[in-house]
Order: sequence, then C-alpha cells, then structure tokens
Amino acid sequence: MNSYWQYESHQLGDVDTGARRGPVQRELAAQYIVVGGGVAGLTAALLLAQKGKQVLVLETGAVGSGATGHNTGKVTALHGGDLLTVSRGGRARARAFYSQLQAAKEWIAATAVQLEPGLYHRMSDYLYTQQPGQVGRLRQLAALIGALGGDCQLTSAVPAPLPVAAAVVLPGQGQINPRRYCQLLAKEITGLGGQVYEGCRAIGLQRAGAQVLLQVEGGGTARGERVLVCTHYPFWEGDKAQFMRLYPYRSYAVAGHCPLEFSGSYIRLEGPTRSLVKVPGTDILVLAGQSHRTGQQGPGYGALQRWGKEQFRMRDVFWQWTAQDYDTADKMPYVGRLDGADGRVLAAFGFSKWGMTGATAAAHLLAEDCLQGGGQYGPLALARPAWRQQGFWRENAATGAAAVKSLFFDGERPGRRGRSDAAAGAARKVRVVKLAGKTYGLYRDAGGSWQGVRLKCTHMGCKLRFDPAEQTWECPCHGSRFTLDGQVLQGVAKRPLEPIDPHILKLYSEKARLL
Repeated sequence: MNSYWQYESHQLGDVDTGARRGPVQRELAAQYIVVGGGVAGLTAALLLAQKGKQVLVLETGAVGSGATGHNTGKVTALHGGDLLTVSRGGRARARAFYSQLQAAKEWIAATAVQLEPGLYHRMSDYLYTQQPGQVGRLRQLAALIGALGGDCQLTSAVPAPLPVAAAVVLPGQGQINPRRYCQLLAKEITGLGGQVYEGCRAIGLQRAGAQVLLQVEGGGTARGERVLVCTHYPFWEGDKAQFMRLYPYRSYAVAGHCPLEFSGSYIRLEGPTRSLVKVPGTDILVLAGQSHRTGQQGPGYGALQRWGKEQFRMRDVFWQWTAQDYDTADKMPYVGRLDGADGRVLAAFGFSKWGMTGATAAAHLLAEDCLQGGGQYGPLALARPAWRQQGFWRENAATGAAAVKSLFFDGERPGRRGRSDAAAGAARKVRVVKLAGKTYGLYRDAGGSWQGVRLKCTHMGCKLRFDPAEQTWECPCHGSRFTLDGQVLQGVAKRPLEPIDPHILKLYSEKARLL
C-alpha cells in the first residue's frame, strides 16, 4: 500500500528525477555502479558525483520506494534506546557511532535546504516510557549521551498528549519526507551527469579483468571499476553469507488527520513499539510500530488505528503501509568491502529501523573509501564479529525455531485466528492447499482463474506463510518475501517460487485438502 509520503510528494508536485526506466537490454558503464536507490545508495552516488566521478545508480523499483519511502521520516541521532546496546562494546565505540549519526543528521539538514526549501523540519526527538520500572534505563541513556557530548535531558512530561513516567529529549533533530528527499537526491545526481535507472534489478556479479560486471534482469549488463551494494539485503554476499547477522522485521504505519497541536517526534522504549510524528505544517499524524519477525503473524493496522483514535482523536485514516527492516545484534549497520582486501565491491546494510541517519553515515564511509582508499570503517566495519553480541544468539535461536517449526507446519490458512475483515476477504482469493504431498499457495489471477506456487522458500526450503496486509508470501526463517505469483520481492532468496503444474492443479482441484 502507498505511504503518506508518496501522496504528499505528489501533492507538492512530482519531481523530475531524470531517471530512465528499465528493463536494460544493453551494457551500461560508469566508474562507480551503485545498486540501490534508497538513502544509502543515493547519498553515496551524490558524494561521488560531486567530486566529478561517473556514477550509475540501479534501482529495482522507483527511487525512494523501498524501505526508505516507508519509514517515518525521522532524522535523529537518538535511535531509541539502541545506544545502550552499542555502548556494551565500549564507550569509544559508542562515541564514534554517535558522532557519525550527528554528522549525518547535519548533512541531511544542510543538503535538504539546498534541494528544496521547507523539505526539512527541525524538532526535538523524545524517547519515553510509561513504566516506572524503565525510568532507570532512561537515566542511563541520558547520562551516556551526555558523556558522548550530546545535549540530552531527562524530563517527566512531553508536548504530545501522552502519559509518561519519564522521557529523554534530544533537541535539534529533524523530520523529512523520505521519498521526496530521495527523488531530489536523484535529480541532483542526474544534474551532475550521473545516470539513474529505475526498474533495473541487479541479479549477478562477477569480476571482468580490472572491472566488475553486473548482470541485470532483462538481459543487460553494467560494467564499472567499483560496485557499491546498497540494497536492503545485499544481493551479492561475497564469500560469507550475511543472513546469520541480519534479522528481518515487519512494521506497520498509519497516517490520518489529528486536531491536536503538538511538536516533536516520539518513540516508546518498551514494547510493543509505538512511534509517532506530527507532520509540520499539516494536521497529519503518522503512527508506526507493532514490529514482529517477518513470517510471523502480525497484529496488522488495527492496534495503531485504535491507539490513534483513543489517544490523539485521529480520524480519516487514509494511509496505511508496512515496511521491512533488517536488525543487527549490536544495533549498528555493517559497512565495508564485501570482497575483502580487493575492495572492488563495497556494501552497507543492516540499519535496524534507523536508516535516515544510519544509511547517510554509511554512505559517507563508502564514498570516503572510494575517493581516498584505506577502507577504514571504524565501529561499523563489515569485518566485526557478530557472534560476540548477545542478540546474535537470541535472533538465530528464533530463526532456528522457525526453521524447525516449518518442517512440521504446512502453512497458514488465510483468515484464521481473528484476522481483520480485509484478511478474511483475502482468504476468499488465496488458499493454502496440500497437493501430492506438497504445500501450495493458490490465488486467483486477474481473470478469476486459480493459479499456484509451491510454498517452499528458494533460499533454504522453509515453508512460507501468507501476509494478508501485503498480499505476499513470507519466509519465517530469513525474511524473504514473494509476490502471489512467486516473484522475489526482497530478502536473501534469489530465485522465484516453483509454479504449480497446471495438470496437477486441475487433477486435484476437487480433492484438495484445505489446511
């Protein structure tokens, strides 16, 4: 579903990014090829283009239409309570990361002013708790940020109509329309002579002498001296699989009209996650949260809608959307060289739901390596071991449990266990059935005929589940997502789902056992 940011950008006047549309069926070339048209990829490409470098950006969809265009637009160095997790690696690491986030925030603010007046709005960011037992953690965080040089305060009240036990406030943060920001970055890149292609999925990578050659869906190729992989999950992982240190989570967001006046952006410390921001200059309130591991049954939009109506008198909820993010065990992104010392293939990923500043900081590190060399990535280095973090074992235990469960679970029938009316409606168009010992997901095509795909993830074989909110098949193990007809949407999976044999579908249509 479309986010509010897409609607607002259209109302302000669509941006002519100068991007070309795929598919590409010829060879493209540039010094630097950037794969991914979100904040990380576009920022890195702009930094290189500003130095006179030839850049080529390849984006599977439209620029800013992925994870970036589905966030809340918060531009902050606070990152909820994540700095407490980061500080377990030492005060020096926390100081370096916090400094990078602050620098990223200021760069976004300065760049946005140049791109379009009124695009960026400064505001205070609040992390609050409604549980007296959590006030101690906020005191620790306030003390930590103060020691890192931040102007942070602990307060017992906030401007928003929220009952709080305490809150940490970090002034001077910001908010932006993330989709429009990406479109304007792309326009700036093409204005400097760079190339941006939308509708171009990179599907393969190989060395070609002193250069790197990318295979693009549709038969085209792209050739360059270096490649920057800035996709949500790295489409090329090098010699080390990344799925054991990237943990997929789905989140929900709604936006509607709110008559109450207040400023600031907010997020709750304890779960379930509740995040909100009132869009400056409008009466639009954006609420987000209710995160859960991809592939698990989520609460949908209902909880956020009820919260908005009861707490903020929100009405006319015209927009609702979901997002997928990849968390890391230590709450810092991974940035560095995917091909080791060779340094031809660089990457940035794992922004743990804080992609505006996290991705911007990562992009600066990638551009610095391209322009100056050395490959110094500090605390965000790709080479840092994940297994030393407590979260590594917890998250991978959850993945293992999901994998074992999928061996004995044949999928989930749409509409079960109290799902919404929308989900029940989806259930009439989507069915999970067992045919000839295999589990298939059946769906009606545009003509009303039943089609089907095998519900077995093409990554490691976990059984997929249906997400009625997005009308997709999702893997509970490593978060790959597929369209109803089996095409890869995102995640570690590279191949589409196996389609059902039409003869089997016809033969078993009357005998199918609904699960």
